[in-house]
Amino acid sequence: MLPRFLVRNAIIGKTVTLDAENSRHARAGRIKEGDDIHLFDGEGNEYEAVVRAIGKHFTVEVLSAAGTRKPSRILIIAFSTPKGDRADWLVEKATELGASVLIPLTTQRTVVVPSPAKIERWRRVAADAARQCGRA
Repeated sequence: MLPRFLVRNAIIGKTVTLDAENSRHARAGRIKEGDDIHLFDGEGNEYEAVVRAIGKHFTVEVLSAAGTRKPSRILIIAFSTPKGDRADWLVEKATELGASVLIPLTTQRTVVVPSPAKIERWRRVAADAARQCGRA
């Protein structure tokens, strides 16, 4: 299975510069220039690409669409934010199980109100989980 990376703006025939976090994953996976990879956009679309340059950011050329894997049903999970790192675990496992939308609820008895930084962290956790389990 080819390495997978989340990208928001893949256009066939164009080069795309991926962010520093994806670059770290590429270096950790010993990816080098000329290697084939898969990109996914979080909307169910996948692309085949080839690595053109690696540095702080890395550049890939989008070769073709590898397909679309949109779920037949959309699973939406609304949850009251648990304490500690259990929320990260919840986001990871819900993503792996096929949740398309996660909604943190703030209720009258909510103890933890997620900050914008925490929500951004959950986006990274969800992207990592999707990359790991092969979801698009």
